[in-house]
Amino acid sequence: MLGAMIAQSLRARAESIGIRYYGPLTTAHEQVLGSAVLTGALSAYMDGVTPINARALASQRGLDVVESRSTRARDFVNVISVKLRGGDRERWVEGTVFEPSSPRLSLLDGVAVEAPLGGGTLVLLSNEDRPGVIGEVGSAMGRHGVNIGSFALGRGEGGAVGVISVDAAPGLDAAVEEIRNLTAIREAVAVRL
Repeated sequence: MLGAMIAQSLRARAESIGIRYYGPLTTAHEQVLGSAVLTGALSAYMDGVTPINARALASQRGLDVVESRSTRARDFVNVISVKLRGGDRERWVEGTVFEPSSPRLSLLDGVAVEAPLGGGTLVLLSNEDRPGVIGEVGSAMGRHGVNIGSFALGRGEGGAVGVISVDAAPGLDAAVEEIRNLTAIREAVAVRL
């Protein structure tokens, strides 16, 4: 899911992907986890990607894959960090699993956030950290008939991020376009997991 989310949010051809593993569980299974991240990332660009062929397809596409492990202490015991670069952009996500079948996004572009990753559709936001933004975003969703399942926020020095879980709706693309045009919004993108 981290690979799929980051690739859809980059909105440019991916040139390199960095996958870093933190904690004993992730490093013990890094080959499998790395293949899963690549499967999600490449599936945003092509069909027929599986954990078996993901590494070969990444090589064929010229995608530079860099994997590493770290013993640096983190907020969670086991974390996967993924950075995807393409064009002049870089996207960075981190995730963990709190309990069986409960994956979570723990970082979006350097800002700590705690959001469920259970599949479905998410709207990722980057915005100025000021009053009224959540209300404007919620109102735009409502005008287009998009139901919000959860809304997670993270605040950093340079602004805020939001991860909104939404129900599939015909008006989603129009809602995201309206949100992009709000003055406090720097970026808004819908991703489907």
